[in-house]
Amino acid sequence: VANSRSRSAEMLASLSAIETKTLAGFGASLLLLLLAGGQTYHSAVETVKASGWISHTQQVRGRLSRLYASVADAESAERNYILSGNQNYLADYNRHVALIAGEIKGLAELVADNPSQLQRLETLRGLIDKRVAALDCTSEAFRQSGVAAAEAAIRGDGERKLVEAIRSLDQEMDDEEEALLARRQTD
Repeated sequence: VANSRSRSAEMLASLSAIETKTLAGFGASLLLLLLAGGQTYHSAVETVKASGWISHTQQVRGRLSRLYASVADAESAERNYILSGNQNYLADYNRHVALIAGEIKGLAELVADNPSQLQRLETLRGLIDKRVAALDCTSEAFRQSGVAAAEAAIRGDGERKLVEAIRSLDQEMDDEEEALLARRQTD
């Protein structure tokens, strides 16, 4: 080992000044290349993380949109059922109610990391449950007593206010996601 060290020392001593500068230049270049590669890797990792959060936010917004559309479609199917008596519309209504449950479940998974959105979703779920229950009551009134009973069930102002509360809360959740998206796109 001592013999090996002395040979290395002899080789370094025998190098000319130009050779020493060339080796130092190569060493410095290698160090800069390693630093630049590390920075590039770090930037790539951060970009992937940011794009994941952007995609996540867009998924939440898409689910919110589909949830509201499913509520509106359920209302429309129920209204068509009452106006026509056609059982196919009742099947459409039941399908949309099932879609609502799926969208809420999917949203709960997506916003599980955001306590304020999770709280809004629970409130929204309660409002939608009330709306679906009211739609069920209207359909039942139609089945039991006809169109006049269904019309009486929907004449109150409470149903309109409930629909507005659903729309407003859905929009509030979307607005928060839009703000998150703007922050995530600038990070």
